[in-house]
Amino acid sequence: MQLSPIPSVGNAFRDWWRTVIGNSYSDNVVSWYYGMTLLGDPTINFRHQVSDVCVEDLTLTSFPPNDSSNLILFKAGNSITISNSFVIPSGVHVIFDAPNVIFANGFTCPEGASFETRNEGCEL
Repeated sequence: MQLSPIPSVGNAFRDWWRTVIGNSYSDNVVSWYYGMTLLGDPTINFRHQVSDVCVEDLTLTSFPPNDSSNLILFKAGNSITISNSFVIPSGVHVIFDAPNVIFANGFTCPEGASFETRNEGCEL
């Protein structure tokens, strides 16, 4: 008796998605089910609502009020400055990507929110 290989968690999730959800779904459906997955599986791509806008220098004073994505990417060719009044909502992960990322004194990341910095930046 030969056993079939066991799929990874990510491949099993993808197969389940195709069977149950199909190819037509809204951003809310994606956010709901992605939020229920196991984190850390490299076969799952969470970059479903990421903006690819690039500017030279960016100063962030408040979180974008109309963005309902659970993943936000800010990119700059030179620098990103984050003020102490910039608050990341709970359940949201923010990526600051610029050669220079500067946090103002007093900046805090609330419980339930997360962020990371990258130094690749972008070209205009």
